[in-house]
Amino acid sequence: MPVKSDDIKSRGGDAESLITSFLEKNSDSYFTLKEISESTGIDIIELHVIITMMLWSGRIKYRDIYDHENKLRRYYAINK
Repeated sequence: MPVKSDDIKSRGGDAESLITSFLEKNSDSYFTLKEISESTGIDIIELHVIITMMLWSGRIKYRDIYDHENKLRRYYAINK
């Protein structure tokens, strides 16, 4: 379920709040950076930096999975 960036920004939120909101609303799933970027409208480079900080702080977790093309993909989710 996408999160509208206008909803977060109108409440004074930032990109990190937008990512957190998206992952919390979809807490039963893992997402790639591309999927998070498309759903939140955050630039992929900015998203990479924010996701890294969130990983270091323990707010999110990741899982590396090989896809059907045998490519390693990293998926992110909220750390409950």
